[in-house]
Amino acid sequence: STYYGIGNSISIIYGFLVPSNFSRVQGLTSHPNHFGMISMITSILLFNCIIFSEQRFKKMYFLLAILNFIGIILSGSRAGLMGISLWVLLILLSSKRMKIRLLYKGLIVITFGVTFFYLQFTGAFQRLLRPSSY
Repeated sequence: STYYGIGNSISIIYGFLVPSNFSRVQGLTSHPNHFGMISMITSILLFNCIIFSEQRFKKMYFLLAILNFIGIILSGSRAGLMGISLWVLLILLSSKRMKIRLLYKGLIVITFGVTFFYLQFTGAFQRLLRPSSY
């Protein structure tokens, strides 16, 4: 999952630098929704690596996970946002370790704060509320 995280992080950086045909970031994928789903899966893998890895790798995994999390938000993928939100909720409900619960409570606050900030200023909030057109 380390190489998967690094590879998708490269895709995110590429998406920042190269404009796409869409109004959202698509990275190296063919569509922003694909990019959002890949970023969601990568974020889940990397946040789990943070919990179960050695101390010396935790900072690297954390930075990669945050970058992939930002990729989900910039893709504007409703499925990616919903998937990461449900995963965080599942972790909060199932975890008994207080440290993990605090990490994910912070992630929920960041998720909703950044998401609504981004959606308001890009006009994507209307996209989130209306059904998909295809």
